[in-house]
Amino acid sequence: MKRLFKKSMALVLTSAMAITGAVSFAPQSQKTAKAADSVATYNAYFVFQTSGIFAYRNQWTDGTSGGLDGGKGPGATYELKNDAKEKIQFNYLKNWVLNGYTDENDKELFKFQAIDGNIKDAKMTKEGDYEISIGNMALADKVIKDEMWNQLVISTDIPFDNKTVKCTNVKVYLDDETTPFAEMAEAPRNTEKKTCYGASNFEIFQSWSAEHGTKGKVLDNTLAKYKRFPKKSMRITFHISGVDFGAPKPVISVPNGIAEGSSFTSGDFKYKVTERSMSDGKKGKAVISGLAPAAASKSSVSTVAVATNTDNCKYDVTGIGAKAFENCKKLKKVKVGSTITSIGSSAFKKCTKLTGITYNKAIKSIATSTFEGCTSLSKITLGSKVKKIGKSAFKGCKKLKSVKVSQKVKVTKGAFKGCKKTIKVTGKKANKKYTVAQIKKSGYKKVK
Repeated sequence: MKRLFKKSMALVLTSAMAITGAVSFAPQSQKTAKAADSVATYNAYFVFQTSGIFAYRNQWTDGTSGGLDGGKGPGATYELKNDAKEKIQFNYLKNWVLNGYTDENDKELFKFQAIDGNIKDAKMTKEGDYEISIGNMALADKVIKDEMWNQLVISTDIPFDNKTVKCTNVKVYLDDETTPFAEMAEAPRNTEKKTCYGASNFEIFQSWSAEHGTKGKVLDNTLAKYKRFPKKSMRITFHISGVDFGAPKPVISVPNGIAEGSSFTSGDFKYKVTERSMSDGKKGKAVISGLAPAAASKSSVSTVAVATNTDNCKYDVTGIGAKAFENCKKLKKVKVGSTITSIGSSAFKKCTKLTGITYNKAIKSIATSTFEGCTSLSKITLGSKVKKIGKSAFKGCKKLKSVKVSQKVKVTKGAFKGCKKTIKVTGKKANKKYTVAQIKKSGYKKVK
């Protein structure tokens, strides 16, 4: 079988109707009214993921593949993509996802789609019994051989740092069955903060239990008795305790920007995200991956400290990626700002009009082929921390004649191969002497 499978963090079948019903507060006095106002409401969401056909609903904190935030806020409808780069419109509060699936002959059996699940959320206002449920879940007629529950999790917005919270008397029901399909005296809590983004998640089945700190505590999802799937619906009942509902509800900061590895354009540059931004306003991180189409004809550009994407998420610009400006034939000058800590290999390769560049004080090395084929480059000032020049870094820089150093710089063999001019090294005497010797050792003799 060919599977479009993506390991998303626990998926979230949201639902939840409190079995105990709503909590009311009689306005007997001003003191009573204030107490009512201070009661915190926490939410519980039903997370699931199957193997094989890969049906899922992610934990509410997972904005990259179906979480409550999704980069646009609770209840928003936004574009969701799968591994095959197919697109659907997804609303976390309404939908779960059935991924695209093809058999060994590439025959499409199921389309990538968002299913309206008649989802109900649990609004928890006091310790007690609650229920979460989801409908329109006809999985029994879609499963394939050896299908199993990868994950079944109760995801909440109770903060991870609450060490007293417990989820007990957990029972899972399929369809209209009155006997539990699975049950636990207590569902273990995910103890790895990075995998739950600071929320409290309680796990029933978990294929990645070792990563979540619940190994040996969750139910064995490989057992035959647990390889059953609903024909129309699913629900979980549970008891929550150990939460101070009278205290102010802490805000959980979750990733809210585009996923790591995703790209966006801002100003003169294209960027690749290396660290996501957070819902509390904490900036993410990104590296420059190229010139924006609108800046393709520019001869001079300067990096910026912070870039903002179309969702108004902000990113600290920390580097220039590999091949970022390769073959930018019109680029003559680049000003590298103080926030740039690395420049990748071949970053300026074959920028044939580039005449000069000054490295900042943070960069520690010149990567492989960084300036290879920059036939107009005549001088370069290395930053105060640069201690190494990589292989082919200045290969074919026929006009290069001046290199200014602030350190004793180690030079890799072939770094200046194909240069034509006599290169003058400037800087403090000891640094100059060492670097000149290194350049000669690398194979280029026309240096002083």
